[in-house]
Amino acid sequence: MLSKEKTAITHIDDGFDFLGWTFRKFNGKLIVKPSKSSIKSIIRKCSMIILKEGKASRQSDIVRRLNQVIRGWTNYHKHVVASHAFSYVNNTLYLLLQRWAKHRHPNKNKWWRLNRYWHESKGKPWVFMTDEYTLINLRRIRIVRRLNLQISKNPFLDKEYFSKRKRKLHSLTAA
Repeated sequence: MLSKEKTAITHIDDGFDFLGWTFRKFNGKLIVKPSKSSIKSIIRKCSMIILKEGKASRQSDIVRRLNQVIRGWTNYHKHVVASHAFSYVNNTLYLLLQRWAKHRHPNKNKWWRLNRYWHESKGKPWVFMTDEYTLINLRRIRIVRRLNLQISKNPFLDKEYFSKRKRKLHSLTAA
């Protein structure tokens, strides 16, 4: 039996949210991207880690906890159209970490705080890191699309197609 509160009948052009994704058709093409509620949820979790739990925590503890949350969320969403969402969450994280640093050192200027907590790593400037941990930069997460499967192919009859597809999938995930 369907629940009236949870059920909505909508046109695909208007879109709908399901399992943290927004499904919507743009110009005849189905676009799946992280929903606004999913983005708000990850930002809320990160702000709790940074501003509530992390007020007295060390930088390495904050980075370790944030990396766990970020890695899980990005692994779930990296197969859809998510680069704008990743960029938005990354910018918001930067602002939250700036607030955290300002709370820890209210009498120091911005450049002192930046040089204390943000360093250069592998040629990339302004990375929030310690000697042990480096915060994941969401902008550098690769969006990995799934290969479309040809429905007309049979795994028992078209072994060459499936072996080529398997090699291609393996090369995409290894890179």
